[in-house]
Amino acid sequence: MTCAPFVLVMGILLRKHHDRRVRLLPWVALAGALGAGIFGMFTILTGLSPVASMIDLWCALTALVCMVLTTRLLDATQFDATRARIAGYAVVGVAALYGMGVLVAGDGSFTRCIGWPLGFIIDADHAAPLQILRVILAVALIGVFFWLRSLPVLFALATELVLGIVIRTSGLTDLLGSLYGAVAVCIIALAAWQWGNHQYAAGA
Repeated sequence: MTCAPFVLVMGILLRKHHDRRVRLLPWVALAGALGAGIFGMFTILTGLSPVASMIDLWCALTALVCMVLTTRLLDATQFDATRARIAGYAVVGVAALYGMGVLVAGDGSFTRCIGWPLGFIIDADHAAPLQILRVILAVALIGVFFWLRSLPVLFALATELVLGIVIRTSGLTDLLGSLYGAVAVCIIALAAWQWGNHQYAAGA
């Protein structure tokens, strides 16, 4: 919600841009930011169901992805339709991975926080089949990112892996949890950057 004023300014400044994508995306980002703010208010007042929490997360991720895409489309440098499409699928896949984490999380489980699976089946969580599906999706996404050969994304994935191993072996702390969630956000942001980078530039 705190980013909404900046997104609004972006939308106003780009409202006459010749590229329809650049004109539209800031307003989609604004809708996502406002949606996340509304869900956040209800989190404080009444709490949210797992499904509502997942939608809340997706609203926030929509705002983030659209802001990154808008920024990158203004000066994309490596047009490749196939890579753009695959990177787009990867962004959707990562969002699905994070959203499913909210659905399977047990009471007080760290899985509820944004991140990649910390194990194959975690006893504290629910829906073992969905947990397994998350692991399969995570492995598939890692393969996609290797195919895209994006060094920033691969570095972020490696960092997330190391943090996950540390959390599993030495236990969760506030610092490790914060870093794990922050890197998870970086992964989807970097994937969105790749998505925009391989589309034709808005300035072209």
